[in-house]
Amino acid sequence: MKEQILSIISMRDIADKYGYKIKNNMICCPFHNDKTASMKIYDKSFYCFGCNKTGDLIQFVEYLFNLNFKEAMQKINLDFNLNLSSNIKIDYDKIKSIQEEKQRKEKQKNIIFQQKCDILLSYNRYIKYFSKRINKNNWENYTHIIAFLKDKAEMLEFELDNMY
Repeated sequence: MKEQILSIISMRDIADKYGYKIKNNMICCPFHNDKTASMKIYDKSFYCFGCNKTGDLIQFVEYLFNLNFKEAMQKINLDFNLNLSSNIKIDYDKIKSIQEEKQRKEKQKNIIFQQKCDILLSYNRYIKYFSKRINKNNWENYTHIIAFLKDKAEMLEFELDNMY
């Protein structure tokens, strides 16, 4: 079955099917926290320059859905309607729970990202507010506050930049 799958399906087909946007034969690696595309897609295989994960398209499906080799072949067989003969059973509940867990984690990450963006907006509003109130009689008080807020804002911007 492996040879049949590899002769019919390409790595690009796999990436497209499972929702990865390919640009210049690169995608964001699903196996580590990847902000920019670090996984190279070849005709029948892949390699991630970030986490060094590599393999053929069947192994990609194995890793992606936490399946064994035979289950991954069966999933490809079914998902692409190849109708290749096999006696392999696939645990759809296991696949569904893995997909739901990935969606839950992504949703939680998006919520945290939004909360941090809101805090950053508040920091910037306070910086603007205190900057307007500086005069020669009180500049020492406000410059310390502004410096503190700017440091906090920079740290938060760094965190936000590294989330995706």
